[in-house]
Amino acid sequence: MTTELLREFQVLSRVESINRAADLLFISQPVLTRHIQEMEKELGAALFVRSARGITLTDAGRYLAARLPALLEACDSAASQLRRGGLPVRGSLRVACSHELSYASHIRIFAGRFLRRYTDLRLTFDVISGAMPLSILRSYDVVISPCLYPELPPETRVDLLQRHSIYAYVWPGHRLMSRQSVTLSELAGETLLVPYADEPFGPYARNWQLAERQTHGALACHRVSNLAAAIFLKSVDNAGILLGPRYVRSMMTAENAVSSLAVPVSDSECCFEEYLYTPAYGVNGAARLFHDELAAACRITPAGDPAPAGSPLPRAGE
Repeated sequence: MTTELLREFQVLSRVESINRAADLLFISQPVLTRHIQEMEKELGAALFVRSARGITLTDAGRYLAARLPALLEACDSAASQLRRGGLPVRGSLRVACSHELSYASHIRIFAGRFLRRYTDLRLTFDVISGAMPLSILRSYDVVISPCLYPELPPETRVDLLQRHSIYAYVWPGHRLMSRQSVTLSELAGETLLVPYADEPFGPYARNWQLAERQTHGALACHRVSNLAAAIFLKSVDNAGILLGPRYVRSMMTAENAVSSLAVPVSDSECCFEEYLYTPAYGVNGAARLFHDELAAACRITPAGDPAPAGSPLPRAGE
């Protein structure tokens, strides 16, 4: 039985929907059904109970699901060690991550697994709440940032991990709250809360400039120091609209979430991207390992569901 089959079972056991699991795994429903049947035949036990209302785990399925995370982690660790000659990974590694990306579930899950897997590695993981200028690449072995830097230091490796849509965060009663989506041109006359407005390589300044062009300058800008400040100002006096990624909803307190609505922005060029920079890729084996495993994880990790258009955001942590 391959680890791929076990991962397919893990996804299906969590969502309990063939359709949904197949979408997350990027395979067809018949293929997923056949794979689960092969697993059940090999194990000699039914893993799911099928009914008109969907599927649920059997006792055998629950037993396997409970033990699967540790089993898969052990398999991943063994494979990584074998790829590197079976030797433990030692040394030190400094990683910097932007504040909002530290709320991304795939980043958190990966960081936890990496720490548990490589216990001989001294890892420093810093969350940067302020701006992330180009100079940060000279201080860390790995940087996870939404900024697209030009003129990188020599031998720095950069990869696009994921690209996400942008949402307009408005308040109840706002004229856009009932829209299924909104274009940037429809923000004419509004005030934008722009964190890191002076950071030319960041997504907030870039999306603000896009909105300026689409509204022909009929847009006010309220510059704020960081994303947390923008969320605070929006919640206390509805000072303006915030254009941000899906991570914003996880950063909100319960009170902020209740008073915020998320409307997708339909302009395709308005986006939020995750970049992985590895200045030490060629000289630090631990940095190369972190890079390779995170890049591989992001290729198979679903980006997640968007917030429903014009609907209240879930509470932080949900």
